[in-house]
Amino acid sequence: MTNDGALDELTSSFLAEAREMLDEVEPYLIELGQVSTGEGAIDPETVNLVFRLFHSLKGSAGFFQFSSIVGVTHVAETLLELFRSGKAQMGVRHTDVLCRTCDVLGLLLDRIEAVGSDTGLQDRVEGISKELL
Repeated sequence: MTNDGALDELTSSFLAEAREMLDEVEPYLIELGQVSTGEGAIDPETVNLVFRLFHSLKGSAGFFQFSSIVGVTHVAETLLELFRSGKAQMGVRHTDVLCRTCDVLGLLLDRIEAVGSDTGLQDRVEGISKELL
C-alpha cells in the first residue's frame, strides 16, 4: 500500500494475475469433478495443470509475504501431489474442497485489495486448510 492507502502497482498486478489464475483453474476443477463422479479416468495433465496454477500463485504470494495465501496453496499442492503421484484417487469430495479453496483465495485477494494484507480471515484459512488435509 502507498501512503494514501492505494495499492502499489506491483500489488495491483499481483491481484490481477492471481484472479486470472483462479479464473483459469476453476473450469479444470469442475472438469475433474465431473470425471470423478463418472466412469472416466482423471486426466493426469489436468491435475498437473491445476497443481502448477496453485504453485505459481503460492510463489507470487510468497514474494509479497501473503502468508495466508501461501499456506492455503501449499496445502492444496500437497493434496494434489497425492493424486499426481498415484498415492490417492481424486473424488468428488476433493474437487469440491479445491473449488471452495478457490473461493477462500478469492476472499483473501479481496482482503488484500481492501486493506493491503491477507490477514483477518484466519478462521476460513484454517477451516479450508483442515479440509484439504
